[in-house]
Amino acid sequence: MNRTQTVKTAVLAAAIAAGTVGAQPGVAQQPQAAQQPQADLPKDMTGDTKIIVLSKSDLPEGMEATTFMTEIPPGSSTPRHYHPGQELAYVLEGTGVMHEIGKPSMPIKAGFTVTAYSPPDKAAYVHWASNTSKTDIQRWLITVVTPKGYPIIIPVK
Repeated sequence: MNRTQTVKTAVLAAAIAAGTVGAQPGVAQQPQAAQQPQADLPKDMTGDTKIIVLSKSDLPEGMEATTFMTEIPPGSSTPRHYHPGQELAYVLEGTGVMHEIGKPSMPIKAGFTVTAYSPPDKAAYVHWASNTSKTDIQRWLITVVTPKGYPIIIPVK
């Protein structure tokens, strides 16, 4: 693993740790998937992709951190979208292709990381991922830091 990849992975791990600590130190948090199921997000935001919210934490200055897992079925893609704020993403398993408007597509596999920023009201980093496997799911662990009240994903046509 090269130094840049190692640094990105360390930053992602720190962000995930910060996002899961919450406001009450020493109190374990239960995953919030039961309170915020996939059905809470409109179909045009997710397509066939399953999103499981693991934690949501208030941050200073009107921000919040949300950590979630994204599961892309074999042969499927996420819709084109952006996250309104800072995104830190890590591929846990699977293979596929990462697409970003205006850039060449990139092959992805476990260990691939993304760090990106879009202003909350501007789709600056429009992207989507495709699972190229015919049999294996693709799983991402993602933390987004957004202004409170914003969705974690905004679809782009």
